[in-house]
Amino acid sequence: MAKLTGARWQRCVVHFERNVLAHVPQAEQKVVAEDLKEVFSKKWRSTAESLVQASIGRYRDRFKRAVEVFAQGLDEALTYLDFPSSHQRHIKSTNVLERLFRAQPGGLAFR
Repeated sequence: MAKLTGARWQRCVVHFERNVLAHVPQAEQKVVAEDLKEVFSKKWRSTAESLVQASIGRYRDRFKRAVEVFAQGLDEALTYLDFPSSHQRHIKSTNVLERLFRAQPGGLAFR
């Protein structure tokens, strides 16, 4: 198996948000989801990280496991911010790849 040395891993933001929200009670998910979307809508890492710290402080005591998942996967979910803004929307989610694979005859179907 070939290795791509120096390649950066970008965790799909959509799936990452779902992983975090799985540890939040359903009645609270809408509010937490809005905070997550705010973090991932930023074009500058410093701005996103400031929002991250505010979110962690806000939810640390109420949703401990969700905050743990968020903190553990955050660096991989923010990799796209290290690239030019013109590329960010294309690499922060795997949805484009999933649609491509689904469109291929005999392609993989992701759910």
